Amino acid sequence: MACVQKMKALIPIALLLLLFPACRGRKSVAPSASRPSTNATQNAAPTKPVPSVSAMDAEEYCRKVDAASLPKLTFGRICLRKPDDLNAPLSCSWKQFTDEGEWQHWTEADGNDNYGAAFVWLRDGKVAQANFTFQTPSYDWANLANYCFWPNGIVASAETTLNDLNSDVSVHRVRLYSPDGAQLKTEEAARVLSTKRPIRIPEEIIEAERNDTSNSGFRNPSYKSTAELPFANPVPPN
Repeated sequence: MACVQKMKALIPIALLLLLFPACRGRKSVAPSASRPSTNATQNAAPTKPVPSVSAMDAEEYCRKVDAASLPKLTFGRICLRKPDDLNAPLSCSWKQFTDEGEWQHWTEADGNDNYGAAFVWLRDGKVAQANFTFQTPSYDWANLANYCFWPNGIVASAETTLNDLNSDVSVHRVRLYSPDGAQLKTEEAARVLSTKRPIRIPEEIIEAERNDTSNSGFRNPSYKSTAELPFANPVPPN
């Protein structure tokens, strides 16, 4: 996966129901009108379909997405808050810019706060990869979220890294999915930002993510398909 400026590209079975034969020596019951004869196959619960691909297949597919050769779109995250209520939830939207340079120029202008950006790569007119940054203008924390999508629009890989300077913690998560949306793999790990020492995810981080309802991006959205992306009809660059 390609890396973008200020953004780190992170590369984020069905259980078979075993049917055992009935115990030997058990007396059989003769069929009757009120108790029809059945067999184990008829009574078995339906098995969950086996995913058509493996987690390794999803990883390999996303590695082969050559973002550098694809058209790139740039979006800036524009957030506003009621001036008379600093505790009110942010109201955020995404504005498409001509390129990354125009977005950088916009963030440097007076009165414009940098709440993050998104870079999107198209293949055959469809979103193949999308890398997001959610952050505060003061850079107290940043949440990097990289998504790779199957050709049918379903997410193949979702990798996120939350870096919280206040708690000196970095949390990395990876989730892989099949083209039908079945989750193939999930893993997460945390470390101390300043020392890189592995740790358990602090309860304060879990609680903050659970309570994040302010649209801040501290708990980043979980986009399960390109249809859920917050871009209305992205326009390919000329």
